[in-house]
Amino acid sequence: MCGMTALKVIIFDLDGILIHSAPNLHLAAIVMRSSLVRPTLDLDTVTSFIGNGLGKPTAPSCPHESAL
Repeated sequence: MCGMTALKVIIFDLDGILIHSAPNLHLAAIVMRSSLVRPTLDLDTVTSFIGNGLGKPTAPSCPHESAL
């Protein structure tokens, strides 16, 4: 590349600013909760977790959940 260094970049957009990621996050929540034999969450509930960090969307999937 004529002395230039190629950059390799991966962008994660989990808060829905660049793309509408709620449907994908909803599917991931369904798969995760199903593997833990937990009831699924609807799209609106999962969407309410977006933008609050990783802890909030994953916490209800844990066996010791209390809120949901």
